Amino acid sequence: MVSQQIKGECFFLKLLLIRFSAIGDVILTTPAIRMLADRFPRAQIDIVTKPELKALLEPDLRLNRIYTLPHPFSWKKLFRLGKELRKNHYNWVIDWQKHTKSYVLSRLAGGKIKRYPKFSVQRFFLVYFKKSYYRKIVPVPLRYLQAVRHLNVRDDGRGLELSVPETVEKTALLKLRFKPGTYWVLAPGGGRATKRWPAPYFKKLASLIQTKLGLNLVLVGGKNDFAFCKAAQNGNAAAVQNLCGETSLPETVAILKNASGLVTNDTGVMHAAAAFQKPVVAIFGPTVKEFGFFPFRTPNIVLEKQLPCRPCSFHGTEKCPLDHFQCMVNISPEEVFKAVAQFRTSNQTDR
Repeated sequence: MVSQQIKGECFFLKLLLIRFSAIGDVILTTPAIRMLADRFPRAQIDIVTKPELKALLEPDLRLNRIYTLPHPFSWKKLFRLGKELRKNHYNWVIDWQKHTKSYVLSRLAGGKIKRYPKFSVQRFFLVYFKKSYYRKIVPVPLRYLQAVRHLNVRDDGRGLELSVPETVEKTALLKLRFKPGTYWVLAPGGGRATKRWPAPYFKKLASLIQTKLGLNLVLVGGKNDFAFCKAAQNGNAAAVQNLCGETSLPETVAILKNASGLVTNDTGVMHAAAAFQKPVVAIFGPTVKEFGFFPFRTPNIVLEKQLPCRPCSFHGTEKCPLDHFQCMVNISPEEVFKAVAQFRTSNQTDR
């Protein structure tokens, strides 16, 4: 039963959401945003994120206004933003970042503050002592939802979601050599080196997919991933198109929307594909399911190796701490190919 106070606030309820980064984390907020808007259709819902991620959320008409974290950052600019936010007289500030900057900004913005459970203590013991004190594994989108349970917002059972403006989608499709639904996407990049499956493995995987399944492939990633994607292209530019660094973030989302599936490392691209319920084959090395970032409510196969050294970090590192990198090198291209073939067999829409 909704409290009388919340009923009285429905018409003019004002909410500020804070999630600065990263790509995947912002996409993981979309179920909670949807459920808040469904629960309070007349509420004012604003969000603060990084400037480069604003385009991800702009098509969501449920958001009243998208504020951006100052760039380049300065505390003076942050205080100025907080002063501007305070003028909106928010009832609640939902801090989904739980970082020093978000702590300060949430205080400056005014209103009552709620934060989500990050399970930092459990994560610390799992990484550094390999002891699991997680009572259960809670996906991050459902952790975000726990921060608004006091508003009687409940899980609607649906997944992530993203919208792509028609003009952006048209531009993205013009860059593609392949028709919608006739290609799989490969995302060889990653925020840290240890989260990237070796480029030669992606090259071998591309060859297997081409020769045994006859599928077209599209490589996506940022400018920093271009050389890595080039190495994975397998020298076959006809069947493997490298779009790394050539598409904006919204255009990359559009390419995923029109794909038949995705092979990816633990990256934000994985969550973008999940937002369109695409089949996802995900390769996990240093990170584990307990952290809450496995593909959410989309058909998926996660490939990982159970090793005593996993997990070795929260977000991956630039070098394997033990110099063997077995969590990734022990996952063979043949294993990943079998996962792709399994989806190919069960879903022939990419013919």
